[in-house]
Amino acid sequence: MKFLIGTILFTISFSFIFLWGYKRAQYLPYDWQMKLLKKSKNKVLKSLEKNKKLSFYEVKNICKSIKIKTIKGVLNIKNIDKFASTLMQNMVDERLVITKIEKGERVYYKA
Repeated sequence: MKFLIGTILFTISFSFIFLWGYKRAQYLPYDWQMKLLKKSKNKVLKSLEKNKKLSFYEVKNICKSIKIKTIKGVLNIKNIDKFASTLMQNMVDERLVITKIEKGERVYYKA
């Protein structure tokens, strides 16, 4: 009887620890997130200086090319659409870029 109860308690605790660790591993540490954000913002601003305007498709391609090297390997962005739209919305809020819609597509100009 004690063996059965011990086995059940061990299984429950092991499952809890395993699931908690798995969920925790799904998020990047804050400093890596900031590093990805700064790199992508700088690249977008540099290409805006060169081209004067960028489409959302070009911004997504810039974000796709950004990678940072860590101890665990090379990190890149998983959800490109969400990251690019959040990045550009933050840049609009900071008044670094201006958004216009041309031919049904978002286009960004340097402010």
